[in-house]
Amino acid sequence: MDRRKPAALAAALGMVGASAALTDGDPASASELKLVADTTFVQQTFGACSTDEVKVTGKAGENSASVDVPDACKGEDLVLYLGQDGTTYSANVASDGTATFDVALADGARTLLTANTWPLATNTDITESSTPSSDDFITCSLVDESTGAISNDCEVTFEITANNIWPITWTKGSPAGVNWWVNVTISTSNTTRAAWRLAVNVDSDALTTLMEQALVEKNARYTLDSLGFDIIRYFGLGSSINAQVFGDSGCETSPHIVTFGANANVDQYNYWPKVIDARHPISFQLFGSSSSTPYSSTSQIFSCPAS
Repeated sequence: MDRRKPAALAAALGMVGASAALTDGDPASASELKLVADTTFVQQTFGACSTDEVKVTGKAGENSASVDVPDACKGEDLVLYLGQDGTTYSANVASDGTATFDVALADGARTLLTANTWPLATNTDITESSTPSSDDFITCSLVDESTGAISNDCEVTFEITANNIWPITWTKGSPAGVNWWVNVTISTSNTTRAAWRLAVNVDSDALTTLMEQALVEKNARYTLDSLGFDIIRYFGLGSSINAQVFGDSGCETSPHIVTFGANANVDQYNYWPKVIDARHPISFQLFGSSSSTPYSSTSQIFSCPAS
């Protein structure tokens, strides 16, 4: 440590104090200037808690963003600034990494995260609300059944088109509602075969958005509201598909999460592929309905009562 610095700092401050006293007082009274000897100096060093780039993600039309807070910055005073439409907004970042604003996020918005007012390198990714990600209602995982290890080294892609959705007003004895199909493909870059699991949020707003778009593309005279669509009451797979349910949060919970998949210890050459690897992706269709008794021949994953 350079012990000359505090002395030099004291001398500099003393000169500043003397100059101020001379400026504010009578120059002829400079001999009466009094300096305080018992001065305490505090030396502090300030810096960013992390130099890592912070990723901020969100969806246009929603008022919250997710912040991937670096470990070194957790517990600090974190504030996320949002710049859009010529205005800057701010929100505190909660312990779960969520920042909630008084306005909805817009396409092209930019953000800046500060930790104890110190700006951090921030990468902003605001996606369009019209094309929600499959992660909003489907997440994929792989299971090594020899060890029980679970990984997320798999990807889900899906497609819903105008031909995948239709009203079921013609089903006699059943409440009006809507049926839909989602084409799903599960793939992985892993070369080792593993069992797959899908966790589905059947109450997802993203899925509802996709179905609304499909109705518009079909030029249907129906809307999801007119069909009484407020929850998915039936969920299943194509009639040639079998799968095992590993978890169901229940019809009374919100969101309703169902986890299903197949085991690797079942013959993988069966008509239903039980495992996947880089050479063997799996494609099938999910089926859902706002009715608990849909017109369908699919294998059932769950069925909730009508009310």
